Amino acid sequence: MAVPLDGDLSQIKKGDLLFFGHRARRGKPERVVRVGIYLGNKLFIHSSERVRISSLDPNSPIRDENRIQTLLRARRVLPGE
Repeated sequence: MAVPLDGDLSQIKKGDLLFFGHRARRGKPERVVRVGIYLGNKLFIHSSERVRISSLDPNSPIRDENRIQTLLRARRVLPGE
C-alpha cells in the first residue's frame, strides 16, 4: 500500500519501505537506486557495502542529505497493528 509523504513524514510507520532514486524526466523513466526500512523518528536503515542508520531529519547529526533529496515514495507491506 502506498504511504503519503508529507512534510513531517507523519504517515510513515516502522517497517515501511522507503524508495530513493531519480524522478522521471526528459523522457527517462523513474529509477529507484536504494531501498531502506523505516525505523521511526525519521530514522531508516539501509546498506551499500555496510549497514547504516541514517536520518531524514535535516537537523540531525546523522542526516543523509542525498536521501532527503531523493526520497521518492514509501510503501507499507506489513499488516497494520
